[in-house]
Amino acid sequence: MKKGFSFILILMFYSGIVFPQNNTAVLYGKITNKKGIPLELVNIIILTEKTGTTTNEKGFYKLKVPAATKITVQYSMLGYKTIKKQFLLKPGEIKEIAIVLESTANTLNEVSISDIQQRNNNLVRINPRLIQTVPSPNIGIASIIKTLPGVHSNNELSSQYSVRGGNYDENLVYVNDIEVYRPFLVRSGQQEAIVAAASQTAIVLSMHWDENNGNIAA
Repeated sequence: MKKGFSFILILMFYSGIVFPQNNTAVLYGKITNKKGIPLELVNIIILTEKTGTTTNEKGFYKLKVPAATKITVQYSMLGYKTIKKQFLLKPGEIKEIAIVLESTANTLNEVSISDIQQRNNNLVRINPRLIQTVPSPNIGIASIIKTLPGVHSNNELSSQYSVRGGNYDENLVYVNDIEVYRPFLVRSGQQEAIVAAASQTAIVLSMHWDENNGNIAA
């Protein structure tokens, strides 16, 4: 009688261990796009359990799910429509589910890009800080201008220059849109009218004619 009672207890003990192991099922399959190309890193999530897995490089996945209860599995990937499926599997059931994800086109809001720029092909903007890098005994804006293409000077000690073969006196100098009067000494190249240390930027207009500056060489 004792042996029979012990046998029943042992049977009940082992059945209690085995039962939870058989209370699950398995979902597996392959996920592709409409062209049949396998999709890697697709998220497969059991929404009720907050657990899941991802597909491998060949698009295959395998997921252990609860059995004997209705579950919702979500298949999602960036750039593709999300698919949700419900399952009610038997304990120990192994079910193959192939999924085909459809790509989505995300429409972005309209973006307007505007820019303000002086459309003048003859304009050259000069940074006065470049004066420190010009190997010239005459430290000034003119020393930078004389390094530009088309600008010629006969004397490196002079602040005078000609542009594209023009006369040395055909160059107008403007500071803050105001013409700088250049006396005889400046016109003869003995000194420069622009103080480089007080200048933020300089602009050279090559062979430019307009209503503001008139007929000038530079």
